[in-house]
Amino acid sequence: MSRLRFPIAGLMGVVGLVGVGFVAFRVASVWWVTLLFSLVATALFVAVLGVIFGRGTVRAFWTGFALGGFVYLLLVYFQDTRQLLLTTTMGRYPPDCASGR
Repeated sequence: MSRLRFPIAGLMGVVGLVGVGFVAFRVASVWWVTLLFSLVATALFVAVLGVIFGRGTVRAFWTGFALGGFVYLLLVYFQDTRQLLLTTTMGRYPPDCASGR
């Protein structure tokens, strides 16, 4: 049985991205929303390129990434499901975070 191994640089990148996401929720300004949306749009564009030009397991990874990202993006734009998403709840709690105070 093989064990999963993650490179330290990859884990540091994930921790950095999660940290930036939490800062964006804490500060919650239009600038942060625009920046993060642009980063997500770029990541989804790269995922589509990975699906088109990738081979084997790389293509499978990018297919899952793109599918999950686009499904979540669609859920955000439906009014009925938006209020149920974790990111919407995190953006409102605590209430003073949304006003940038």
